[in-house]
Formats: sequence, C-alpha cells, structure tokens
Amino acid sequence: FGSSFVFVVVMSGPTGLLAPCAVTWAESCRAMEACTGGDTLVTKEEVERLVAFLDRAVTKLGASGVKCDETEVGLLHQPAAEVIKCHMAVAAALQVLYVSRVSGRTLREDIKSVGNALTVDLVALGSLLTQDNEAAIPACGKCIEKIKKLVLLPLDSKVAVKRRLLRQLAQIKDTRREVVDWLAEADGDLGFDDEDEDGIAGADEEDKRVGAAVVDALEGIQVGVKEVLHQITGLEEHPDPELLERFLDHSVAKSTDQLSMSVLGGVDPDAVTAAVQAGSQALEALASALKGVGCDPAALDGSRELLAAVTVALEG
Repeated sequence: FGSSFVFVVVMSGPTGLLAPCAVTWAESCRAMEACTGGDTLVTKEEVERLVAFLDRAVTKLGASGVKCDETEVGLLHQPAAEVIKCHMAVAAALQVLYVSRVSGRTLREDIKSVGNALTVDLVALGSLLTQDNEAAIPACGKCIEKIKKLVLLPLDSKVAVKRRLLRQLAQIKDTRREVVDWLAEADGDLGFDDEDEDGIAGADEEDKRVGAAVVDALEGIQVGVKEVLHQITGLEEHPDPELLERFLDHSVAKSTDQLSMSVLGGVDPDAVTAAVQAGSQALEALASALKGVGCDPAALDGSRELLAAVTVALEG
C-alpha cells in the first residue's frame, strides 16, 4: 500500500513544476519497506516546523502562479524548488516515523495514506500552474488542506490504534441509536401507522423483545470498547506495536453490523443470537489484548456479563 500507488504516478510520467515530489515520495516508500526498527523518534515540534515551512512554500508558489501568464512560467521555478525541498524534508520525516520502533501496521497505513494524498495533490498543482491559473487556485487549497493533516498524524501506535477504536465506538453508538429508534417506532411512540420499508408495522411483541436484546448487546459492546480506550490511555510506556494491533484484530465492527442487520433488515432471532456470540468473542479477544499490554482483563467483566445475560434472555 503506498509505494506501488506512487510508483504508478512516476511511471506515467508526471509533468509540471512539482513532478519531482512524486519521485521523492516513491523513493521514500521503497526505503520504508526495506528498513524497520529504527530508534529515532519524530516529535510533534518537528512535524509542526516542517508543516509550517511547506505551508508557506505552497502558499507562495500558488500566489506567484496566479499572477503569471504562460510566458512567465520561468518565474515559478524558484518557489517551486522551495516546495520540492520542503516536501523532501516531510517525506524524510515520514520515513523516519514509519521505520521507528513505535510504528505498527495501523500507523504505517496512516503514514502512507497521508503522504500519498499530499504528493498527488502537489504534483497536480504543479501541472495546473503551467496550464490553467484559475484551476490552480482550488488545487492550491487542496494542498494546504493535505498539509494541515500532517499535524494530525499520530506519532506512535498507541494514538493510531486509539483513533481507530474511537471510530469503532462512534459506529457502535450510531448503530445502537438506529435500533433504539426502530423500537420506538415499533411501539408507536413516533406515530408511524403505515408499514415502512423496514416492516416496522409488522413487528410483534417477540420482535420487540429481540430488538431490546440487541440494544442491550450493543450497550455491552459499547461499554467494553470505552473501557479498552480508558485502559490504553492509562499506559505510561509505549507497548510493542504488535501488541497494540491486537486491539484491532477482533470482530467488534463485524458483530455490530450483524446485530444491526438482524433487526433492521427484518427480525431474525437466530441471526441475533449468532451476532451476540460474535460480540462475546470479540470482547474476549479485547480482554486478551489488554492482558498482553499489562492491563487487567477483568476490566471487561461487566461487558462480558451483560452479553452473557443477553444470550440467556434470547434462549428464553
């Protein structure tokens, strides 16, 4: 992921003032894959400094390009060279971060994604500056937007994994809200009298009981993921990135989707039971991951007990 993407850009013959950025990033990506386990770390201050330099260089190039016509393109070579130099420094910093001992799979994916997006937009800007000044204005804005995302890039795997878990938590909350709304409609609380596309009007008491069990299951999973985030945040040291990745090697997202579809797509008690079991297994995997980084897996006991109670309720 990443190196092959930019390699295609290079081989397709990028043209324009900033074409060397594609070559630089492709070389950095190849170096990333060839070396891992470095001891040098990248600090937030370093990233902010590099971002400030690149931001100023791109802004200056964009402003100069808007004022030039095709006969004055030569005037853009110096500001373009400054952008290329700043981009090279950013690529070098991303390479150092990628191969550092605090980088795991998730962080490396983020690094490649941010670097790819920035490089592609810079190359596009360089091409437009020699062809279409008006189109170069929004292109410059896109580059600035990508540059600012560099500041938000996690600088260690703990932060990268936490962000992925936060996205999963948001998904769980949204799913639970949808099922709660479905139950409210099924009870007539929202005044839906006609059957809609979800077949709510046909929901009987058994369907509502199963739906309520799904809400409880989603609550248990949600509380479990929240507790995992709390435990990871409390870690003082940087654990082995591979141990942190274990928090993402589970089926929480999959079981959440299954729970949603087993109700919103038409109530299916057997599918609900299977989804709850999958959720329980996901919580067990999270508990094991907590133990792996030195945290107490018993922190998830409440969530596991809630899903066990849901399983018993469904059997009844």
